[in-house]
Amino acid sequence: MKTLAIDMRLSWVEAARIIAAALQDGTAEGKRAAREELQNMARAADAAVALVAVARKARKRLGGTNIMGQKLDAPLVAEIDAALQKVSRGA
Repeated sequence: MKTLAIDMRLSWVEAARIIAAALQDGTAEGKRAAREELQNMARAADAAVALVAVARKARKRLGGTNIMGQKLDAPLVAEIDAALQKVSRGA
């Protein structure tokens, strides 16, 4: 039996279009694979939401100072801020 897969290096939007087409016009096997891929995408989205929550907690901790009054890892704070802004914009 031939195995079909969706290359998830596509953007999420492109992948959703392919899955929608498979669900609408695909063979029974294509529809099964599309439903399976939707579950995989949902698990990835759930993991991303959990990571955002962890990043927000880390950001709060890193944004302050240590007990010596020294600023904590400013480049890391900036990187977390940029990532959270990108997620907030839906990019």
